[in-house]
Amino acid sequence: MKKTFVSILLLTGCTILLSYGLGSCRKTDNPNNLTLVEQEILEGFPTPHYRFADNPLSKEGIELGRQLFYDGRLSKDINHPCSSCHQQIAAFGTYEHDRSHGYNGSHTLRNAPVLFNLAWQDKFHWDGEFKSFYEEAVQPINGHIEMAESFNGVIDKLQKDASYRKQFKMIFRTEFISPEHVLKALAQFTGTLTSVNSKYDRYKKGTVSFTAQEEAGYQLFLIHCNSCHTEPLFTDYSLRNIGLPVDNF
Repeated sequence: MKKTFVSILLLTGCTILLSYGLGSCRKTDNPNNLTLVEQEILEGFPTPHYRFADNPLSKEGIELGRQLFYDGRLSKDINHPCSSCHQQIAAFGTYEHDRSHGYNGSHTLRNAPVLFNLAWQDKFHWDGEFKSFYEEAVQPINGHIEMAESFNGVIDKLQKDASYRKQFKMIFRTEFISPEHVLKALAQFTGTLTSVNSKYDRYKKGTVSFTAQEEAGYQLFLIHCNSCHTEPLFTDYSLRNIGLPVDNF
């Protein structure tokens, strides 16, 4: 598995150097007239760790990432897209199961973490093993108990789709789809999922009031929980051993 990560990342890094050497897609260099998008810096949030400097956001790029996220062709049996574990109805996590379900009836060792406010993270997965959007997305695609596919297999399937070739050509200026482009598109979609309009958010902005019960609960949270689940992200992004073993069965 480690060799796979290294190979993909070396390929990605070489492609990035080549593309930026020839001319990157800057705001002043937008030959395909993409609808460029500014990263949303949320009111009251700290500065994000990831600013998309190597992956300029566009409406078209985010939409391509969304399509890939829901496309089963990223998995070996086409039945396990990213969204099969990161379910939209569950804040892009898994519910109703204690562990996520993968290829060939497999179960992962941990449940899928929810996907929002990822641009504020500097490490990914429950154990913090991965340090970038690109690394963390490689593992489930290649993981034998998750999506169980290779990038050769993914590219072969996507390259046969004329609609995908057209979208990749518009966004990345080549219809020859690469692992780098797949990972960048996924990063544009998942990296722009944010939690911004809950009642808590509106309360902090002063546009709504909590009920008496909600206010009492919030005060208890501040006293007993906020030291680890720190506002406004409700996490301090540290890693802790809570004493439960990894379930291998």
